[in-house]
Amino acid sequence: MLTNTLNLARFILRRERISLLIWIISIVSFIAMMPIIYEGMYPTEADLQSAMLMMDNPAFIALLGPNQGVYTIGALFTQEILLITIIIVAIMNILFGIRHTRTDEELGRLEMIRSLPVGRLANLSATLLVSLATNATIAILVGFGLLATGGEGIDLASSLLFGAVLGVSGLLFASITALFAQLTNSSRSAKGYAFTFLLVAYIIRAVGDVGNELLSHISPLGLVLKTEAYVNNYWWPLGVILIQAIMITLIAFYLNILRDLGAGFLAEKAGPKSASIFLKSPLGLSWRLLKNMIFAWTIGSLIIGFSFGAILGEAKTHLAGNEVLQTLLGSTNHDASLIEQFIPFLILLIAIIIAIPLVFVILKLKSEEKHNLTEHLFGRAVSKIQVITGYLFIAIASSIIFCLTVATGFWLGGLISLDEPINFTTFLSATLILLPALWIKIGFAVFLLGWLPKLTNIAILYLGYSSFVAFFGLMLNLPQWLMQLSPFEHIPGLPVDKMNWQSVIVVTFIALVLTVTGVVGYQKRDIQGW
Repeated sequence: MLTNTLNLARFILRRERISLLIWIISIVSFIAMMPIIYEGMYPTEADLQSAMLMMDNPAFIALLGPNQGVYTIGALFTQEILLITIIIVAIMNILFGIRHTRTDEELGRLEMIRSLPVGRLANLSATLLVSLATNATIAILVGFGLLATGGEGIDLASSLLFGAVLGVSGLLFASITALFAQLTNSSRSAKGYAFTFLLVAYIIRAVGDVGNELLSHISPLGLVLKTEAYVNNYWWPLGVILIQAIMITLIAFYLNILRDLGAGFLAEKAGPKSASIFLKSPLGLSWRLLKNMIFAWTIGSLIIGFSFGAILGEAKTHLAGNEVLQTLLGSTNHDASLIEQFIPFLILLIAIIIAIPLVFVILKLKSEEKHNLTEHLFGRAVSKIQVITGYLFIAIASSIIFCLTVATGFWLGGLISLDEPINFTTFLSATLILLPALWIKIGFAVFLLGWLPKLTNIAILYLGYSSFVAFFGLMLNLPQWLMQLSPFEHIPGLPVDKMNWQSVIVVTFIALVLTVTGVVGYQKRDIQGW
């Protein structure tokens, strides 16, 4: 059953050595930086107390977890960062697990491996073994990396617990991904179920943390927060999560033994006997492939907007007297209220988040090409222009829809939290003004797809760079030319900054040039598969 598992694990490590290294370095460095940054943001006991009091807001509790009520750097950054990093680690494990189980099975790789002297469970075991090694590496490096910062309240036991939370959570989602890979018969379905589980776990935790503690214990995301790192340091929730991961893994192994290669236990929903006219078009096919992701991000952008809008009422108390946080906002309009200065900063953060699916819409075409699926289209009376413009139309339309839902969520959250609600048009203008910057991200991805298809992942790195500039650019006093490499730095932050039509038009023009150039390059170049 397990013959040559270690050889397969080494083979998977060789295939994924670069991507896993990027994941590990990114996660560890991000977390290790936080205590240092927080010490600069909250230099006094009063600043810490103000920040922790803000965490008592139900919107913050639903977003990040319950407040532990301890005024130390360790407790504060754990409150604000732990859940976010758990979700990032979960996403890493889901993508990795699907890629080496269902995706390899769909593409015929697993059938070729099975023709060699390997055990029936060897591939699944090797995938989980690499996941175990990756999560253990993250746990150890995070634990000792936090300890090395030497911040207030950062001790060895708490730091190791913080790292262990990430590692054990990653193992749980690796096992859940392995289970869904057995239940479904396509990578798309397995990925959808795994991310749905993550979303449902987050929602159950949010509801439980706000009003029903029992629900928090049911959700794995709620249970791991009960560890209370840097406060009480409870290890028992990790034992429960680890037992769950082992049980789910054993079930996944059993189902893998029972099923045939390429089969699943959950029947796919039967579609119509004939395709509609819209589905027969390149745009219709693109929409069919992307609609679930677009719907999920539309709902997610509304929820995020509402959550951020619901904390505006606490912003004035939190920001008043904290010069570091006011510097982070970067506003030069001292006549504007603190809430008005806070709005463009929060919307900018959400804009960076919603740029992720917009770039992945374009990269989906690269994935289809890589797997030789676009050949079926181009073998018919379909041009490359029709195909790429279909994906481009969905990306641009989605950017507008996401901005509208973010503005709506902010406005609804503001109605609840603010004594004097802000007009909807204020939120709408603050979000729509960022569209040219989002179009730069789309255009850059299209340009890479057209002229440098092997380097399309640079578009993802560019997203990360924009995030880094938005969060830490002003605090680290980065050179102006480095700041301005991010398109968001050229867009006025409404309603605080004055409208700068010249800058907006220039950014829009650059986005147009990148997009058109990329479309031309895609039309001229050869299709590249495996």
